[in-house]
Amino acid sequence: MVWTLQQLLALEDDNAHSRPAYRFRIGPQRDHVQLSFGELRAAVASTGGALLSAGCRAGDRVAILMPHTPLLFRTFASCLFVGLVPCVLAWPTAKMDAEKYRRNITTLVTRLRADFLVTDAATAARLCAAVGDARVVDPDAIGAGDDATPNPRRDGVLFIQFSGGTTGVQKSVAVTTEMLERQLELYAKRLRVTPDDSILSWLPLYHDMGLVACLLLPLLRRIPLTALAPMEWVMDPRSFLEAAARDRTTLAWLPNFAFSFMATRVRSLPADLDLSSLRAIVNCSEPVRAESMDLFAARFSTHGLRRSALQACYAMAETVFAVTQTEVGDEPARLNVSRAAIARGQIEPADLDARCLVSSGVPLPGVELKLVDTHGEPSQPGTIGEILIRAPFAMAGYLDATSSANAEVFSDGFYRSGDLGAISNGNLFVTGRKKDLIIVGGVNVFPEDVEHAAGAVSGIHPGRCVALGLEDPALGTDRLIVIAEVSSLDELANSPSLAAAVRAAILVEVGVAPSSVFIVRPHWIVKSTAGKISRSDTKARVISQLEELTNNESGATAPTG
Repeated sequence: MVWTLQQLLALEDDNAHSRPAYRFRIGPQRDHVQLSFGELRAAVASTGGALLSAGCRAGDRVAILMPHTPLLFRTFASCLFVGLVPCVLAWPTAKMDAEKYRRNITTLVTRLRADFLVTDAATAARLCAAVGDARVVDPDAIGAGDDATPNPRRDGVLFIQFSGGTTGVQKSVAVTTEMLERQLELYAKRLRVTPDDSILSWLPLYHDMGLVACLLLPLLRRIPLTALAPMEWVMDPRSFLEAAARDRTTLAWLPNFAFSFMATRVRSLPADLDLSSLRAIVNCSEPVRAESMDLFAARFSTHGLRRSALQACYAMAETVFAVTQTEVGDEPARLNVSRAAIARGQIEPADLDARCLVSSGVPLPGVELKLVDTHGEPSQPGTIGEILIRAPFAMAGYLDATSSANAEVFSDGFYRSGDLGAISNGNLFVTGRKKDLIIVGGVNVFPEDVEHAAGAVSGIHPGRCVALGLEDPALGTDRLIVIAEVSSLDELANSPSLAAAVRAAILVEVGVAPSSVFIVRPHWIVKSTAGKISRSDTKARVISQLEELTNNESGATAPTG
């Protein structure tokens, strides 16, 4: 039988009743939970009934602000079950600036025009104005209720997710029933998903990779999901590998940094730990780096991990999720290209002084890609251009933007991604973000390359580096500025030598020496509400403290503000 999306959202598939649905390996092992699809349906019907008893009605927008627990997963699924329109907001962490977080959540809830906010009373009280006109529903009060009758939406907006941008407040994307159905149909076919598959994830649900690939895909394809908690994974990255071996998972998605993070942070594993069940670990959400993939493959090959399991895709909230995907079973294509040519916006093969680009795959069926230059004209073959996308599951525009603002992000029906890349033999190679490009003396510098080089220096916290361009009117070009957090406060005493090592590593990697390297304490760099580094806010902080940073550049201390 072919199930409709509404039947799948209603969890009506009796054939999957006894199959494992969710394995929550969150918190102490004694608290681990496993649900079959039948048990999940009962829990979702009960939670859905409680939401309706709290006053929610089909079509209401429900902002969900909860920690990463089984109740978060159940609440989101319950909203879909009874026809509510859910949106998951980022739960605060100790590393976030509390006031900035409150301001951003206030803006998001207002822009969403949320009818209800599901969060605990203490959090609602702290947020105050963020609640706005939304009625607060305490999650402790929605644990159980009279079973609701399934009433999933047949058309219109199904749920709302946020773009992955780090400049300003994230933009909201309304995902319709048709968009989700088309995305999952095409993406599952490209991945060759079968009932024997299972998915492993520690990714947060406020990001499209965690929500679509790692919750909705397994839910609607009736395959098991093993869920870890993001912060628990950060504290113990070995937990991902142990769960993969224990549950024999086959599919996972990770941002690029996670490959390097696990390869360098996991010190030891049991000799018999077996990762051979993994057939695709998909590198997504950041430019794919050959070094990260190679490091991961080399570190865990003795545990049965196949190099061909390391895959890549290009995805974004604006297209529900995946735009391209590599061919599972084959290693992604690679291009060794001249660094000097890349700096001129060109792609030229090279053996010496080369950068290795890794393919993000070929477009899903029905997806059209084109590259344009700075004037919006089609890019010439062999050049880097902005990636434009037309897809059957792409958004019509941002939910919270004006018609004129939305018009600016489209060109002849194509969505302007703001990403830069090249196409070779049908494969998409993503090189960076257009808005982040730094031009130093006519040379294009991609901040991701600079940050990768800086993060590889011993004593610097990997993934906690930012490269910025500050305009220098006297020189008529940008100055390359690098901010790098130390891995521990003890390292601040080595600031001068660390700065010199960072400068040398960047010169080797990109061929341009930074004008300044600022070594700062842990957590100095500003993150967005979604937990990503915010270049714009970090740049504003650098400008406001430039004199102090400059004074300390060659000293043994760093700003504490």
